[in-house]
Amino acid sequence: MSPRNQAVALLLGLALGGRSAALLAQNAPLAAPGLELLPVVMPGGNFVPTLAEDRQGNMWFGTQQGVARWDGNVYTFFIHNPANPRSVGFNYIEEVYVDRAGTVWVGTYGGGLSRFDAATQTFTTYRHDPNDPNSLLANHVTALLEDRDGNFWVGTRQGLHRMDRRTGRFTRIRHDPRNPATLSQNHIRALHHDSRGPIWIGTQAGGLNRLDPATGAVTRFQHDPNNERSILAGLVGAIFEDSQGRIWIGSGRQNGGLNLLNREQGTFTRFRFDSTSVTWPGDARPQGPWTGGGITAIGEDREGQLWFANWEGWFTRFDPRTGTATNINVRAKDPPITERTNPFAIHQARDGTLWLASIYGGPLYRVNLWR
Repeated sequence: MSPRNQAVALLLGLALGGRSAALLAQNAPLAAPGLELLPVVMPGGNFVPTLAEDRQGNMWFGTQQGVARWDGNVYTFFIHNPANPRSVGFNYIEEVYVDRAGTVWVGTYGGGLSRFDAATQTFTTYRHDPNDPNSLLANHVTALLEDRDGNFWVGTRQGLHRMDRRTGRFTRIRHDPRNPATLSQNHIRALHHDSRGPIWIGTQAGGLNRLDPATGAVTRFQHDPNNERSILAGLVGAIFEDSQGRIWIGSGRQNGGLNLLNREQGTFTRFRFDSTSVTWPGDARPQGPWTGGGITAIGEDREGQLWFANWEGWFTRFDPRTGTATNINVRAKDPPITERTNPFAIHQARDGTLWLASIYGGPLYRVNLWR
């Protein structure tokens, strides 16, 4: 692998003098009943809004300084090189996704969509072209999804696309203010293929959309301050279907929360932290002052327990069988982590390892689960 083909390869094992096994930070782990969070060193700082696992078991972490691949021993960093069109499209990474063929896709914050070629260790990047109606609508790629029918969906700040991966052409899907059966907003934040068929689309301020892949028709689910069965907020940043087939929606920032979708009625059960009236699965109140906060990521561990990342600095592990929850404040450390730290991503690896990631200074964690 030549330095020209790969912009930068940072081998952490060499950078740490061969201590590649010493990925755990010097910080003490966070502990809670039944689990332990082990902080992981990331070269160049801890800003990880997205992570994924490839077919070989490598973990890929999106950062503000490129995309990092970790093989269990060393990191390899791929960074943008303006002089090399085969480098990743931009260093600020919004989304990392691995499709069923094993291809790694990287959505960037301003540099388009990059596809990784494992054979050459290089990238092919797709960008907005104002003269090509079959190109991306924008270079800010915010969400990626391969549905069960093999369609590949790409969300950006300016609309949704269905990509033909063979030709590299994009079919655009946009908001039309004259047609209520179109997207409620063009800024896409989250994508999920429901086991019952539809594609669910979270937007920056327009709530939740349900897309019928066969007809292209869209149904909107938006926040209504006068309807307690509507979604909690206009920002929908997380959509997750658990092992029981329930759809959970993370919404909002400071004033958001968690929503459980009733597909048949098109309504939502709301859960949110509130310092005066807590309504949360299991009625679990965090210790200390609480100001609320939206849900940024949702996952499920091998024990069937749900994990929620909260914008205000918390990870919550919820047991839907008992209704109990364990809350972990990642800002409450000695020395304390910056108050800006926001939990932002959750991923369950094939070997059972649960990864928790944050932005704005918080560590990347590996979770040890104890029965």
